[in-house]
Amino acid sequence: MIPAPDEPSLALSQWDRFLRDPQVDVEKLKALFELHERAEARSAKAAFNAAFAAMQGELPTIDKNGKAQMNGQTRYKYPLREDIIETVKPILQAHGFALRFRHEYHEKIVKVIGILSHQAGHSEQDEFECAADHSGSKNDIQAIGSTRSYGQRYTMMALLNLVSGDPVDQRIIGETDRHRTTPRAGPPAVPEG
Repeated sequence: MIPAPDEPSLALSQWDRFLRDPQVDVEKLKALFELHERAEARSAKAAFNAAFAAMQGELPTIDKNGKAQMNGQTRYKYPLREDIIETVKPILQAHGFALRFRHEYHEKIVKVIGILSHQAGHSEQDEFECAADHSGSKNDIQAIGSTRSYGQRYTMMALLNLVSGDPVDQRIIGETDRHRTTPRAGPPAVPEG
């Protein structure tokens, strides 16, 4: 039994036939190929959007486990890059997504480009650009590493539309909601007139 050709090899054999035929108008063939590419791009984007919509409900709130401290005091909390990656990686894979980063350096500026790709072929990007972070007496290499990490965290959050919250606050809210006997109040009534 001869196996059925897969779609890409069938399409390539059709293009090959067109290219070998001396009667085929090259300009028309070029226009046809461009039309084919646009149709494939639309299909890939539609598959990306459908998978992203299905994935969106599975992405949790990311805990703010990182602490920015000054003089022994916690100034603010933030989600750690490694926590985000570990949390979202299996969800991304289940929906056919991959997340990667590209970095560019121009003089003292670090540019982080986050790329979210889907197995159907469409990808989207988010960019973060900033001077290297020399705060806290970092040397040049540490400053670049800190900025890369910061940029990766923020491009991931943007590309995936993630939110973060303090894990202690989340537990308190969860306990409060679980024991709530009255429904939450809606928005205040707007007076007429």
